[in-house]
Amino acid sequence: MKDFLVAVWRSAVRERSYALINLIGLALGFACCLVLALFLRGELTYDRHFDKHERIYRVVGETTIGEQVRNSAWIPRSVARVIAEDHPEVEEFVRFTDSSLQDGLRLRHGDKVLNWRNTYFASDSVFRVFSHKVLAGDPAKALVEPSTMAVSASLARAYFGDADPIGQLLHTDVGEAWKITLVFEDLPPNTHLRYDALFADKIPILRDGEGAALRQQMLRGYTAYIYLLMRPGFVQAEWKRIDADFVRRYIEPMGNVGFKARTWVQPLASIHYGEPMDGDQPSGNRAYLYGCLTIALLILAVACINYTNLATARALRRARSTGIRKILGARRCGLLLEFLGESVLYALGAAVLGLALAEVLLTLTPMNELLASKVQLDLSSDPSLLWGGLSVAFLLGLLAGIYPAVYLSSWLPVAAFSARGGGEARGARVREALVLLQFVMAVGVVAATLVMGSQMHYMATASLGFEQKNQVMLTIRGTDNFARIPALSQELLRNPGVLAVTQTGNPPGRYPFDSFFKVEDAKGAMPSIRGGSFGVAANFTSALGIRLVKGKDLSAESPVGNFLVNETMVRTMGWKDPIGRRIQDGRVIGVVGDFHFRPLREPVVPMFMMVLNDDPNLVAPERRPFVQRTLIVRVAGEDFAATLKHLRETMTRFDPGNPFEYVMLDESLQGAYSTERRMLALIAIFASLCILIACLGLFGLTAFATERRAREIAIRKVLGASASQVVWMLSRRILLLIGIGGLVAAAVAWGVMNEWLSGFAYRVGVNPLLLAVSVVLAGGVALATVALQSRRVARADPADTLRHD
Repeated sequence: MKDFLVAVWRSAVRERSYALINLIGLALGFACCLVLALFLRGELTYDRHFDKHERIYRVVGETTIGEQVRNSAWIPRSVARVIAEDHPEVEEFVRFTDSSLQDGLRLRHGDKVLNWRNTYFASDSVFRVFSHKVLAGDPAKALVEPSTMAVSASLARAYFGDADPIGQLLHTDVGEAWKITLVFEDLPPNTHLRYDALFADKIPILRDGEGAALRQQMLRGYTAYIYLLMRPGFVQAEWKRIDADFVRRYIEPMGNVGFKARTWVQPLASIHYGEPMDGDQPSGNRAYLYGCLTIALLILAVACINYTNLATARALRRARSTGIRKILGARRCGLLLEFLGESVLYALGAAVLGLALAEVLLTLTPMNELLASKVQLDLSSDPSLLWGGLSVAFLLGLLAGIYPAVYLSSWLPVAAFSARGGGEARGARVREALVLLQFVMAVGVVAATLVMGSQMHYMATASLGFEQKNQVMLTIRGTDNFARIPALSQELLRNPGVLAVTQTGNPPGRYPFDSFFKVEDAKGAMPSIRGGSFGVAANFTSALGIRLVKGKDLSAESPVGNFLVNETMVRTMGWKDPIGRRIQDGRVIGVVGDFHFRPLREPVVPMFMMVLNDDPNLVAPERRPFVQRTLIVRVAGEDFAATLKHLRETMTRFDPGNPFEYVMLDESLQGAYSTERRMLALIAIFASLCILIACLGLFGLTAFATERRAREIAIRKVLGASASQVVWMLSRRILLLIGIGGLVAAAVAWGVMNEWLSGFAYRVGVNPLLLAVSVVLAGGVALATVALQSRRVARADPADTLRHD
């Protein structure tokens, strides 16, 4: 073993450039794959940190009215109670009812007021079903009493620092006091339902009714995320029987003609990448995972191909020593193991270097932001990472070295001493095939990057059907403030930088109120259709620049029941003349052009708007302080700082109890594409690394080729060949391979990117010019790499080469 290690070391020192190219290429590939593997491990283990995750299921529902089907993660709270009471398979249930409101829930302690988006009313069984690391308090008693709450460590530190938060009070906007009875460690990033505060759901509006009231709640009661802890031995297929019994006993007796409902369950660990549905938390993007996995495999493959190519290219140098050793009695099996051992040593060395590079990537670059995850390389707390990494490196060493080892050990002694060597032609063909494969991969990822960039540019610049720039969104909290909004609007308009002020019950970028409603069709019937509805101020369309296509706009005098509809509604209903058509108990007075309040990956849905009703009596008294409106202020583009100061001062006088906060409408809408932007940035970075690794190998191959052909090049120069002719002679074969690889990669990229683009309702096509540009870019980088090495040899003095050869 010692002799073997000494021999490998001496070979590496003697051929330093070869050793460095191999180590750097393999280390870069290993580091990239390690980072992506850590990310994928977190993504593929969502919610598995809960001790009982194998027995926890979420109940979701499907409602059908006519031909309209709606799947929702929010289902009536009372469903959990009746199913648990009727079926002993249910050991426990937990209900989470959102308390974060439209723009987050503000909690105050003394003078400190903070906004929290992840807050829920929860059952006191939550800590029996979901395992938490409790930092303070008793989980058996938490949330049992009314007006108690459990908070995350982050929330506790935000208000109390290092002081003990147990027993402290936090107040909502309306002065309700909630006592902290438990502090839990922040949930890990790979949890689909995150929360910083849980309130005891012992409040009147969330109590289950009895008899007829309970049945009514199953149709129109408060909704929640419902999780069931099933007893050991339960299998998911049994739910069909439970659901059938539930429908027979509670849904069918209601006698709603044309209405159907059913439920099904999702295993906890599969929710994050499950079927998207209404009201759900942001779900995982499988395309994102597949993209990261593909990139990791491509980079690793390119790095392994480099090693294989360079090892076979060195064959001529090692042919004589191999031949001599065979003559002296060395067996092929021993040589094979020796060459494989050398490959494994390089891979293990690259793995150690790759671990260091991965740590640099994760700590000194914004890689975690791009991955939208907290990826950590902690070998001390997770030693399996080290052993797993070294095991993978060992396998990669075998994979990358198997062909060179077989190739080198197969040379006959006679062929090894010949001028060219018996297997050189075969080795050259294999190297060319591998170079071709490398550049198919490299051109493919470059093409994917360019197409994704084109789609992102389209989504950033496409017309949404309304003016999104220079629109400031402010939140008005509580129905008591709604009557004061007209006076607030007039005060804001006193500043010349404020061009218009309007309001809506549903801010752009979020779904309008999605429901079933009766609409008159072209034949005069009133079928139920599914669509969006939201209330707006009378000047909403003019303030946002929404085009009025037909009829008249809403006005302050418009009676309740006057509606504006979009063009999609007109097309869906087959209306030739939409004016006067019935919607519920109202009439259509105008049609507006389609506008996109949601990302362009989603189609425009049938939608109608009505004037907001400020009557607080329409809202239950206990909910009035928490109802919110969104004020949209259109400002001039000049001197934004002065206009913002005016907004801040005016809003502070209007609502002194809350800090001033604002959101730009265009930034809010573009934030919906964060996943695509991160994916684009990741692919761009790793595409560059993929090309870099490929060019490292190409540089090494060119160095060996020019060294082997140094005498031929010198003779050609003596006979009058120019440096450019020599460079062309050495690079034309590579360019041919890149051209062929480009065509193959373009065809593959065309199919893959068309599939990716199909996930967007509005998209660009795959432009052939972008595919051509990707081929030119990859070819240009490769040509520059080859030319850099070739030009040095081409400009050398031929006399020196012939004298020393």
